[in-house]
Amino acid sequence: MKRRKLVYAAAGIVFAELLFAALWRSPPNTRPDRVEATVDWQLPALPEAFDATSALTLLAESPVWGEQQLAASEETTQPSWRLVGISTGGGQKTALISIDGEPIQALTVGQRLPEGGEIIDIRADGIGVEIDGKLQRLPVNDPEPQAW
Repeated sequence: MKRRKLVYAAAGIVFAELLFAALWRSPPNTRPDRVEATVDWQLPALPEAFDATSALTLLAESPVWGEQQLAASEETTQPSWRLVGISTGGGQKTALISIDGEPIQALTVGQRLPEGGEIIDIRADGIGVEIDGKLQRLPVNDPEPQAW
């Protein structure tokens, strides 16, 4: 019985060594042989820096726009009022307008602005207005209208 245990122990050790050798042996070398390049190559040249100023000048002077010259920027007068905030209380959005130090007025969609123009949209960051037939967006606390 003792001998049988020794035979099993020896067989177990041999089996463990074979298993260990099979699992931990390094894989065969599968790297290909070194290949020599047959064609010389190089990175392509970087493009020249883009000069937006000269491109815009060339575009403005081109006949694409016809004979009509671009008009110089017209003198614009700042309105006597400004949009100071938006209120959403009571489920209705209102534009809060300050006019030359007077108490703030609350205007809604469809109402007219003090110097002309109609409010057509009120959003959290500004209002949409129609002034002289043009749609513009007026952000809160920004006196300059922006294209819609």
